Amino acid sequence: MDHSTIFRPIFDADLTEQAILFALLNKGKTIINNPNTDALILSWQTLLTKWGIPNHVTSNQLIIISPGRDILRSRLKNDDSNTINLTRFPQLAAPVIALFSGLDIPKTVIVNITDSLVRLIDALTNNGAHIKLNITKQQLVIAQGIQSHFLSVTLHKLDSSTKNWFLFTGIVAQQTVMVFDKFRLATPVEKFSDYFNLQKIIQEDMLIIRSQTFYDADHQIIIPMQSQALMTNLCLLALNNLGTSELIATNPISPTTLPIITLLRRIGLQITQLNLSNVLITRTVMPQPIHASLVTWSSFMPVLPSFILFLASIPGISHLTDLEKFTTDTQAEIRQKIKSLQDHGVPVSVNIDTITINGRNDFKIDQTLIADICFE
Repeated sequence: MDHSTIFRPIFDADLTEQAILFALLNKGKTIINNPNTDALILSWQTLLTKWGIPNHVTSNQLIIISPGRDILRSRLKNDDSNTINLTRFPQLAAPVIALFSGLDIPKTVIVNITDSLVRLIDALTNNGAHIKLNITKQQLVIAQGIQSHFLSVTLHKLDSSTKNWFLFTGIVAQQTVMVFDKFRLATPVEKFSDYFNLQKIIQEDMLIIRSQTFYDADHQIIIPMQSQALMTNLCLLALNNLGTSELIATNPISPTTLPIITLLRRIGLQITQLNLSNVLITRTVMPQPIHASLVTWSSFMPVLPSFILFLASIPGISHLTDLEKFTTDTQAEIRQKIKSLQDHGVPVSVNIDTITINGRNDFKIDQTLIADICFE
């Protein structure tokens, strides 16, 4: 955003603090009406001034003029000081750690280390950050910010601070962040998500927040799964060579889709059950070619072209055998599908008994192929 943004926290310290942080990421002038002006907010003003962010307080407004996230990141990264001492401002520890971790800025932070802070650090390190704690010296070293394209944490304690600052870290990093919260704790960052052009998905005890820039990165997509065929086609094509490494399938659990999940595991994809209605499908390494009987896939014939396309992009030769065990009509239908794939340049052949896929990593799928073969 490049224009003035107005927040109305109404004398609430937590909301005022969150508004200040969003103002830091927001390019332009942010006006916070009726801010809380206690010691916490005055501490933030001290930091803002140190970081060269113009700010001033009137009788009922806090005005902040920020250069925006990218310039702020460059400015903080080039700061000569490698250490920030928050012993006088212990309440700033979690938000400052979230900010530097999200912006991937190495920094030593001197601060009183609390249990809640340890839980936040654990959540961040589990998502790719390199943060070392030194309890004796009461300091932590952020060697590297979060590196995951998809952040997730499960809350095991009533700790709204961990939830709030974990969410904020993901927003700062411009990534998708997911929190499983059986307590359903309210957080200030959720109240401000609409101002920051974020998309929220709330489903039972799961909250997902995505920033707009994440769509450009195209590392993850979230799609509704309503049928076996749709689920399989989209999963395999997205996880193939279209630039996606993670995918969340919503509402996939049904008598028809459970076998598909089993088969996805069979060909080398990782399936993680998130909750009763969501699975995370991940391709962290290249799946391997397979040798399998078509008989075990007899209920998957509608999605056979998608599996063949997927196997075509895996270097090596895959074999699908026992074709002759099907009825004449089914064999004819399968051969027709193979012929369509061949016409589109897919490296697949068929003899009396076996479908052979000569997979290679330079095999590409164009939109015409998807439309003609997978969704016909």
